[in-house]
Amino acid sequence: MATCVIAGVIALASMGTFSKIIEDIHLPVSQGVYSDASNPSVSLAPSPNFFNACNPNTIDNSQGCIQATQSAIDRARKIEGLGPIELPSDFAQLSAPVQLLDVINQERTARGYRRVDHLSSYLTSVSKRGATTNSDPSPSQSWAGNFTANWAGGIPNALAADYMWLYDDGVGSPNVNCQISSDPGCWGHRNAILAHFPKSGSLSFGASLVAESSSGQGYYDSIAMVLGIAS
Repeated sequence: MATCVIAGVIALASMGTFSKIIEDIHLPVSQGVYSDASNPSVSLAPSPNFFNACNPNTIDNSQGCIQATQSAIDRARKIEGLGPIELPSDFAQLSAPVQLLDVINQERTARGYRRVDHLSSYLTSVSKRGATTNSDPSPSQSWAGNFTANWAGGIPNALAADYMWLYDDGVGSPNVNCQISSDPGCWGHRNAILAHFPKSGSLSFGASLVAESSSGQGYYDSIAMVLGIAS
């Protein structure tokens, strides 16, 4: 079902009614940041397939789309021995950065990693530049300390990005940097989210979801996030 084209660290694929899923990763190079998370033995295509419940032509926070995506996440978490995520009643009305921060904190703390301390307006602006240009976001040299970053296009909402980055990132997924299990890019998006950061310093987060990237490639939506501690 998937047609993949390799372009650097960018993956293009076909899934459900969404014509393209593109993913990019910035993995930490700093000595103080690493991921020791246990990765799943297999990549899980979403079940239920929320792409069939979501509008492929726009950002979709409709009840049906959110419920299908949450069900897929809960199924994947159950396989890992984790309980379901808990979404606030107004989740659909929250901004994408707040949505993704809420879910990522649940994903991190469920596995024993430190919570993100706060939503950063600066990292959100950095993420927006990445989202609007279909590129991997990166803080300025004056800010950059320890950080990781993810980017994806063709994802209907922040909750779906959480699923694809954490649960469908191994062999057989849209991650073309993971053709065989020994490829270093396998589970790279997951490891960026579940990175171990030093205990000192404020762990900050930023994210942005835009309805269409400025590159004109027609992905309709593009999402980027940065997680890190300023230098």
